[in-house]
Amino acid sequence: MKIIPASFPTTSRRKGKIGNSLAVVLPILVAALGVCSAQAFVYESAWELQASGDFDGDGRSDLIIVDKATGAYRIAYQVSPGTYSWSSARASGIANATGLGIGKLDSLSFDSIALTGPGANRVNILDANNPLAAGSPASVFLPSLGPNLVAAIDIGGVGNTTHDDLYIASLYNDSPTFHETLIRNDGTTNRTVIADSSIGFLRERANPVLLHTNRPPVLALFQRNSGVNADSFSLLDVSSGVAASVTAVAISQTPNPYEYVTGQFNSTNPYTQFLLYSPSDFRIYDYQVIEPVPGTYSLAPSNSFSIANFISRLFVVSGTNGTRLLVLDTNGVTGAVYNFNGITAPTLAQSLTSPPGEHFTGAASLGSSGFMAYSAPLGQNTSTKFHQWTWNGSAYVNTAAGDLP
Repeated sequence: MKIIPASFPTTSRRKGKIGNSLAVVLPILVAALGVCSAQAFVYESAWELQASGDFDGDGRSDLIIVDKATGAYRIAYQVSPGTYSWSSARASGIANATGLGIGKLDSLSFDSIALTGPGANRVNILDANNPLAAGSPASVFLPSLGPNLVAAIDIGGVGNTTHDDLYIASLYNDSPTFHETLIRNDGTTNRTVIADSSIGFLRERANPVLLHTNRPPVLALFQRNSGVNADSFSLLDVSSGVAASVTAVAISQTPNPYEYVTGQFNSTNPYTQFLLYSPSDFRIYDYQVIEPVPGTYSLAPSNSFSIANFISRLFVVSGTNGTRLLVLDTNGVTGAVYNFNGITAPTLAQSLTSPPGEHFTGAASLGSSGFMAYSAPLGQNTSTKFHQWTWNGSAYVNTAAGDLP
């Protein structure tokens, strides 16, 4: 078994802002704000960080690719619905980048970029609201050493503002090695430390995610080497000003450390599902968020599915008639889009093949219109080309392609 069986105990959390004030606050939030949404999901390979965000504040989602080695980032601005214009590579000041966060940090009108890497020993905040000129980084220094992870999320508690704040994990500290730091952000350079404390394990792959369509986001991440040949997939609630465990599930590290994606795959179920998979395996494990009593959440193993080929990377693609899964195969040159309703096994919708002499390096959802696939020549790992696939009502068609700057 690649996943600890369903009988394996999970931890759950009841106390805190989500649990204690939900009954009072939720109706007000729903009436005032409507359905909640999480920030953009960051996909990661060994060579790149890939995400989306509204970087120029025009209300349309843009795309970003960060080269880990150099820290250089490229943005595809959506200049009109479905039309993208790529910027030249811009310097971030963070070489050997390992963490990317996207959120409302400097403005409530556009998304900012938070980038970090242990060797840089800081987090750089960058604005890209000008498509014609790169923004200068503003550095955030913290009391812990070697930040490897950053996420932009609203952190509750004293001094909370309407801007997103920063959750940071680091790995170069004296015993204990691993720390977490919560930073209050008010949209200026006056960023202050809310909390800085030791944690037990290396944390990776942090993303703001939903428990339910009418709940505020929490943090999802992996805690690596939390057991013998095992990691922990954990959800953390920061709404009270501290990072408190919501729930966690133990997973194997075989054949490779796991990755995850998340979505509202079942259109009739407002609770979120998480799909966990091990690169180089062909199985997908479905975990359903459940709330057995108000304010208490768990991750319930609901199903496991096998697909035809071995998975390299998995992406969630939104659609007008349901959310789909885009799978890039381990051979690099093939992939497939699957229909998935969150209940039954994914079914093949369309097969993909990279252009001759190239292999897929990643992808990004373009909302209901389709997805963008990235590729590079065989033997090269950083993306050099884009391929835009647009849904025409019955299939995805390649409507645009070209070289990346």
